[in-house]
Amino acid sequence: MASLLLSTARLLEHGSALKSMANAADLRLVGMEEAEHFPAVLSDIEAAWYSLDLLNAGAPTGPSSVRFFRLIEACPKLRWLQVMSAGTDLPLYRPVIQRGVQISSGSGIASEPVAHSTVAAVMALSRGFGHWLSAQRHRTWSKIPQDRLPRDLPGQHAVVVGLGPIGLEVSRLLRTLGLRVTGVRSRAEPLPSVDHTVTYEELADVVQTADWLIVCCPLSPRTEGLIGRQVIGALPARAGVVNVSRGAVIDQLALQEALMNGRVGSAYLDVFEREPLPADSPLWSLPNVWISPHNAAASAENTRRESELFIRNLGNYLAGRPLENER
Repeated sequence: MASLLLSTARLLEHGSALKSMANAADLRLVGMEEAEHFPAVLSDIEAAWYSLDLLNAGAPTGPSSVRFFRLIEACPKLRWLQVMSAGTDLPLYRPVIQRGVQISSGSGIASEPVAHSTVAAVMALSRGFGHWLSAQRHRTWSKIPQDRLPRDLPGQHAVVVGLGPIGLEVSRLLRTLGLRVTGVRSRAEPLPSVDHTVTYEELADVVQTADWLIVCCPLSPRTEGLIGRQVIGALPARAGVVNVSRGAVIDQLALQEALMNGRVGSAYLDVFEREPLPADSPLWSLPNVWISPHNAAASAENTRRESELFIRNLGNYLAGRPLENER
Protein backbone atom coordinates (compact mmCIF):
# COMPACT_ATOMS: atom_id res chain seq x y z
CA MET A 1 0.00 0.00 0.00
CA ALA A 2 1.33 3.45 -0.94
CA SER A 3 1.83 5.91 1.92
CA LEU A 4 1.87 9.66 2.61
CA LEU A 5 4.45 11.09 5.03
CA LEU A 6 3.51 14.16 7.07
CA SER A 7 4.16 15.73 10.44
CA THR A 8 2.40 14.17 13.39
CA ALA A 9 0.88 17.57 14.22
CA ARG A 10 -0.77 17.85 10.80
CA LEU A 11 -1.90 14.23 10.99
CA LEU A 12 -3.67 14.93 14.29
CA GLU A 13 -5.07 18.26 13.09
CA HIS A 14 -6.43 17.07 9.73
CA GLY A 15 -6.70 13.35 10.31
CA SER A 16 -10.41 13.02 9.58
CA ALA A 17 -10.35 14.99 6.33
CA LEU A 18 -7.16 13.32 5.11
CA LYS A 19 -8.19 9.82 6.12
CA SER A 20 -11.41 9.97 4.12
CA MET A 21 -9.41 10.93 1.00
CA ALA A 22 -6.64 8.44 1.72
CA ASN A 23 -8.96 5.52 2.42
CA ALA A 24 -10.78 6.09 -0.86
CA ALA A 25 -7.46 5.96 -2.70
CA ASP A 26 -5.96 3.09 -0.63
CA LEU A 27 -3.30 5.48 0.69
CA ARG A 28 -1.85 5.09 4.18
CA LEU A 29 -1.05 8.15 6.35
CA VAL A 30 2.29 8.00 8.17
CA GLY A 31 3.37 10.54 10.80
CA MET A 32 7.04 11.38 11.27
CA GLU A 33 7.26 9.77 14.71
CA GLU A 34 5.93 6.48 13.35
CA ALA A 35 8.39 6.62 10.45
CA GLU A 36 11.30 7.23 12.83
CA HIS A 37 10.31 4.34 15.10
CA PHE A 38 9.46 1.96 12.25
CA PRO A 39 11.78 2.84 9.32
CA ALA A 40 10.40 -0.01 7.23
CA VAL A 41 7.34 2.11 6.43
CA LEU A 42 9.55 4.49 4.42
CA SER A 43 9.81 1.94 1.63
CA ASP A 44 6.17 2.62 0.71
CA ILE A 45 6.15 6.43 0.98
CA GLU A 46 4.93 7.84 -2.33
CA ALA A 47 3.99 11.40 -1.29
CA ALA A 48 5.09 13.79 1.47
CA TRP A 49 4.05 17.13 2.95
CA TYR A 50 6.72 19.51 4.30
CA SER A 51 4.43 21.73 6.38
CA LEU A 52 4.88 25.02 8.20
CA ASP A 53 4.95 23.42 11.65
CA LEU A 54 8.25 21.74 10.74
CA LEU A 55 9.98 25.11 10.65
CA ASN A 56 11.83 25.88 13.88
CA ALA A 57 11.51 29.60 14.60
CA GLY A 58 11.24 30.17 10.87
CA ALA A 59 14.50 28.41 10.02
CA PRO A 60 14.44 25.71 7.32
CA THR A 61 17.70 24.35 8.77
CA GLY A 62 16.15 23.66 12.17
CA PRO A 63 16.00 20.17 13.72
CA SER A 64 12.45 19.32 12.61
CA SER A 65 13.22 20.22 8.99
CA VAL A 66 16.45 18.23 9.05
CA ARG A 67 14.61 15.22 10.54
CA PHE A 68 11.93 15.40 7.85
CA PHE A 69 14.38 15.50 4.97
CA ARG A 70 16.46 12.68 6.41
CA LEU A 71 13.32 10.57 6.27
CA ILE A 72 12.67 11.75 2.71
CA GLU A 73 16.13 10.58 1.68
CA ALA A 74 15.16 7.06 2.74
CA CYS A 75 11.97 6.94 0.65
CA PRO A 76 12.89 5.15 -2.61
CA LYS A 77 9.36 5.40 -4.07
CA LEU A 78 8.78 9.11 -3.39
CA ARG A 79 6.97 10.69 -6.34
CA TRP A 80 5.51 13.95 -5.00
CA LEU A 81 6.56 16.49 -2.34
CA GLN A 82 4.41 19.45 -1.29
CA VAL A 83 6.50 22.18 0.39
CA MET A 84 5.32 25.14 2.44
CA SER A 85 7.60 27.80 0.93
CA ALA A 86 6.65 30.03 -1.99
CA GLY A 87 9.88 29.17 -3.80
CA THR A 88 11.70 25.90 -4.34
CA ASP A 89 15.23 27.32 -4.09
CA LEU A 90 16.03 26.13 -0.55
CA PRO A 91 19.12 23.87 -0.38
CA LEU A 92 17.07 21.21 1.44
CA TYR A 93 15.00 20.69 -1.72
CA ARG A 94 17.89 20.15 -4.12
CA PRO A 95 18.44 16.41 -3.54
CA VAL A 96 14.70 15.80 -3.96
CA ILE A 97 14.57 17.82 -7.18
CA GLN A 98 17.67 16.04 -8.50
CA ARG A 99 15.91 12.71 -7.93
CA GLY A 100 13.17 13.82 -10.31
CA VAL A 101 10.49 13.98 -7.62
CA GLN A 102 7.45 16.07 -8.53
CA ILE A 103 7.44 19.14 -6.27
CA SER A 104 4.75 21.75 -5.67
CA SER A 105 5.19 24.92 -3.66
CA GLY A 106 3.15 27.00 -1.25
CA SER A 107 3.12 30.02 -3.56
CA GLY A 108 0.25 32.33 -2.70
CA ILE A 109 -0.20 31.11 0.89
CA ALA A 110 1.35 34.25 2.35
CA SER A 111 0.94 36.67 -0.55
CA GLU A 112 -1.51 38.90 1.32
CA PRO A 113 0.48 39.25 4.58
CA VAL A 114 3.73 39.83 2.70
CA ALA A 115 2.01 42.45 0.54
CA HIS A 116 0.53 44.08 3.64
CA SER A 117 3.97 44.22 5.31
CA THR A 118 5.43 45.71 2.14
CA VAL A 119 2.82 48.40 1.72
CA ALA A 120 2.82 49.18 5.45
CA ALA A 121 6.58 49.80 5.23
CA VAL A 122 6.17 52.00 2.15
CA MET A 123 3.52 54.07 3.91
CA ALA A 124 5.45 54.35 7.18
CA LEU A 125 8.77 55.22 5.52
CA SER A 126 7.10 57.76 3.27
CA ARG A 127 5.18 59.43 6.11
CA GLY A 128 8.11 60.03 8.47
CA PHE A 129 7.51 57.35 11.08
CA GLY A 130 11.25 56.84 11.38
CA HIS A 131 11.62 60.41 12.67
CA TRP A 132 8.67 60.12 15.06
CA LEU A 133 9.75 56.77 16.50
CA SER A 134 13.28 58.06 17.06
CA ALA A 135 11.88 61.12 18.84
CA GLN A 136 9.65 58.87 20.96
CA ARG A 137 12.60 56.73 22.05
CA HIS A 138 14.37 59.89 23.18
CA ARG A 139 11.18 61.33 24.76
CA THR A 140 11.50 64.35 22.49
CA TRP A 141 8.60 66.40 21.09
CA SER A 142 10.06 66.74 17.59
CA LYS A 143 8.07 67.52 14.48
CA ILE A 144 9.36 66.73 11.00
CA PRO A 145 11.51 69.66 9.81
CA GLN A 146 10.14 71.76 6.98
CA ASP A 147 12.99 70.75 4.66
CA ARG A 148 12.17 67.05 5.21
CA LEU A 149 8.41 67.11 4.87
CA PRO A 150 7.12 63.93 3.19
CA ARG A 151 5.73 63.95 -0.31
CA ASP A 152 2.24 62.61 -0.92
CA LEU A 153 2.11 59.04 -2.17
CA PRO A 154 -0.39 59.65 -5.01
CA GLY A 155 1.58 60.22 -8.19
CA GLN A 156 4.73 58.47 -6.99
CA HIS A 157 6.23 55.72 -9.17
CA ALA A 158 6.75 52.18 -7.85
CA VAL A 159 8.75 49.59 -9.77
CA VAL A 160 7.68 46.11 -8.67
CA VAL A 161 10.09 43.34 -9.67
CA GLY A 162 8.31 40.00 -9.93
CA LEU A 163 4.61 39.67 -10.68
CA GLY A 164 3.69 36.47 -8.92
CA PRO A 165 0.96 36.42 -6.24
CA ILE A 166 2.94 38.75 -3.93
CA GLY A 167 3.98 41.23 -6.61
CA LEU A 168 0.47 41.43 -8.04
CA GLU A 169 -1.08 42.06 -4.62
CA VAL A 170 1.55 44.69 -3.79
CA SER A 171 0.85 46.38 -7.12
CA ARG A 172 -2.91 46.33 -6.56
CA LEU A 173 -2.61 47.90 -3.12
CA LEU A 174 -0.16 50.56 -4.25
CA ARG A 175 -2.44 51.58 -7.09
CA THR A 176 -5.32 52.03 -4.63
CA LEU A 177 -3.05 54.52 -2.84
CA GLY A 178 -2.57 56.43 -6.07
CA LEU A 179 0.88 55.25 -7.09
CA ARG A 180 1.80 54.51 -10.67
CA VAL A 181 3.14 50.96 -10.91
CA THR A 182 5.57 49.50 -13.41
CA GLY A 183 5.82 45.72 -13.23
CA VAL A 184 9.02 43.89 -14.16
CA ARG A 185 8.95 40.28 -15.30
CA SER A 186 10.49 37.96 -17.86
CA ARG A 187 7.89 38.92 -20.50
CA ALA A 188 6.48 42.39 -21.08
CA GLU A 189 2.89 41.24 -21.28
CA PRO A 190 0.25 43.67 -19.94
CA LEU A 191 -1.44 42.78 -16.66
CA PRO A 192 -4.48 44.49 -15.11
CA SER A 193 -2.76 45.01 -11.72
CA VAL A 194 -0.02 47.25 -13.11
CA ASP A 195 0.08 50.36 -15.30
CA HIS A 196 2.97 49.18 -17.44
CA THR A 197 5.08 46.05 -17.81
CA VAL A 198 8.73 45.76 -18.84
CA THR A 199 11.29 42.97 -18.94
CA TYR A 200 14.21 42.37 -16.59
CA GLU A 201 16.52 43.72 -19.29
CA GLU A 202 14.82 47.13 -19.03
CA LEU A 203 15.10 47.38 -15.25
CA ALA A 204 18.09 49.74 -15.11
CA ASP A 205 16.25 52.18 -17.39
CA VAL A 206 12.88 52.14 -15.67
CA VAL A 207 14.23 52.64 -12.13
CA GLN A 208 15.62 56.04 -13.10
CA THR A 209 12.21 57.55 -12.32
CA ALA A 210 11.34 55.24 -9.42
CA ASP A 211 10.31 56.45 -6.00
CA TRP A 212 10.14 52.84 -4.82
CA LEU A 213 11.92 49.69 -5.98
CA ILE A 214 10.06 46.69 -4.57
CA VAL A 215 11.58 43.25 -5.09
CA CYS A 216 9.16 40.29 -4.97
CA CYS A 217 10.60 37.88 -7.54
CA PRO A 218 11.68 34.30 -6.75
CA LEU A 219 15.38 33.48 -6.66
CA SER A 220 16.55 31.80 -9.85
CA PRO A 221 19.63 31.85 -12.07
CA ARG A 222 17.92 34.72 -13.91
CA THR A 223 17.25 36.84 -10.83
CA GLU A 224 20.33 36.14 -8.69
CA GLY A 225 22.19 39.45 -8.45
CA LEU A 226 19.55 41.15 -10.60
CA ILE A 227 19.59 44.28 -8.44
CA GLY A 228 23.29 45.02 -8.79
CA ARG A 229 25.37 48.19 -8.74
CA GLN A 230 24.09 49.32 -12.12
CA VAL A 231 20.45 49.22 -11.04
CA ILE A 232 21.13 50.66 -7.58
CA GLY A 233 23.23 53.42 -9.15
CA ALA A 234 20.39 54.32 -11.49
CA LEU A 235 17.93 54.94 -8.64
CA PRO A 236 17.11 58.54 -7.71
CA ALA A 237 18.51 59.60 -4.32
CA ARG A 238 14.96 59.90 -2.94
CA ALA A 239 14.09 56.29 -3.76
CA GLY A 240 13.16 53.63 -1.23
CA VAL A 241 14.02 49.94 -1.67
CA VAL A 242 11.98 47.01 -0.38
CA ASN A 243 13.16 43.39 -0.56
CA VAL A 244 10.71 40.63 0.38
CA SER A 245 12.19 38.24 -2.17
CA ARG A 246 15.52 36.56 -1.39
CA GLY A 247 18.71 38.20 -0.20
CA ALA A 248 20.74 37.01 -3.18
CA VAL A 249 18.57 38.96 -5.63
CA ILE A 250 20.15 42.23 -4.40
CA ASP A 251 23.83 43.10 -4.15
CA GLN A 252 23.63 43.74 -0.41
CA LEU A 253 26.99 45.50 -0.13
CA ALA A 254 26.14 47.88 -2.98
CA LEU A 255 22.78 48.69 -1.40
CA GLN A 256 24.34 49.15 2.02
CA GLU A 257 26.89 51.59 0.61
CA ALA A 258 24.17 53.52 -1.23
CA LEU A 259 22.10 53.81 1.94
CA MET A 260 25.09 54.96 3.98
CA ASN A 261 26.17 57.66 1.53
CA GLY A 262 22.69 58.94 0.70
CA ARG A 263 22.53 57.52 -2.81
CA VAL A 264 19.34 55.68 -1.79
CA GLY A 265 16.82 57.25 0.54
CA SER A 266 15.52 54.35 2.64
CA ALA A 267 14.94 50.61 2.73
CA TYR A 268 12.75 47.94 4.25
CA LEU A 269 14.60 44.61 4.16
CA ASP A 270 13.09 41.27 5.16
CA VAL A 271 15.71 39.02 3.53
CA PHE A 272 19.50 39.04 3.40
CA GLU A 273 22.44 37.32 1.72
CA ARG A 274 23.27 35.69 5.05
CA GLU A 275 20.55 34.86 7.58
CA PRO A 276 20.34 35.60 10.42
CA LEU A 277 21.82 38.98 9.56
CA PRO A 278 25.11 39.18 11.52
CA ALA A 279 24.97 41.41 14.59
CA ASP A 280 27.88 43.48 13.31
CA SER A 281 26.17 44.40 10.02
CA PRO A 282 25.97 48.19 9.56
CA LEU A 283 22.40 47.73 8.28
CA TRP A 284 21.15 47.27 11.85
CA SER A 285 22.07 50.79 12.88
CA LEU A 286 21.24 52.80 9.76
CA PRO A 287 18.43 55.23 10.63
CA ASN A 288 16.91 54.96 7.16
CA VAL A 289 16.67 51.15 7.21
CA TRP A 290 13.89 49.00 8.67
CA ILE A 291 14.63 45.30 9.19
CA SER A 292 12.42 42.28 9.80
CA PRO A 293 13.93 38.78 10.31
CA HIS A 294 12.58 37.07 7.17
CA ASN A 295 9.20 37.46 8.83
CA ALA A 296 7.15 39.65 6.50
CA ALA A 297 4.81 36.71 5.88
CA ALA A 298 3.87 36.39 9.56
CA SER A 299 0.14 35.65 9.88
CA ALA A 300 -2.02 33.45 12.09
CA GLU A 301 -3.97 32.48 8.95
CA ASN A 302 -1.05 30.97 7.02
CA THR A 303 -1.52 27.52 8.57
CA ARG A 304 -5.15 27.41 7.44
CA ARG A 305 -4.28 28.51 3.90
CA GLU A 306 -1.39 26.04 3.71
CA SER A 307 -3.57 23.15 4.84
CA GLU A 308 -6.31 24.04 2.40
CA LEU A 309 -3.78 24.12 -0.44
CA PHE A 310 -2.35 20.73 0.53
CA ILE A 311 -5.77 19.10 0.75
CA ARG A 312 -6.67 20.47 -2.69
CA ASN A 313 -3.39 19.25 -4.12
CA LEU A 314 -3.74 15.83 -2.52
CA GLY A 315 -7.07 15.55 -4.30
CA ASN A 316 -5.39 16.60 -7.54
CA TYR A 317 -2.58 14.10 -7.06
CA LEU A 318 -4.89 11.20 -6.29
CA ALA A 319 -7.09 12.03 -9.28
CA GLY A 320 -4.14 12.43 -11.65
CA ARG A 321 -4.89 16.13 -12.22
CA PRO A 322 -2.24 18.88 -12.54
CA LEU A 323 -0.99 20.20 -9.21
CA GLU A 324 -1.30 23.79 -8.09
CA ASN A 325 2.11 25.53 -8.05
CA GLU A 326 3.90 22.58 -9.62
CA ARG A 327 7.56 23.34 -10.17
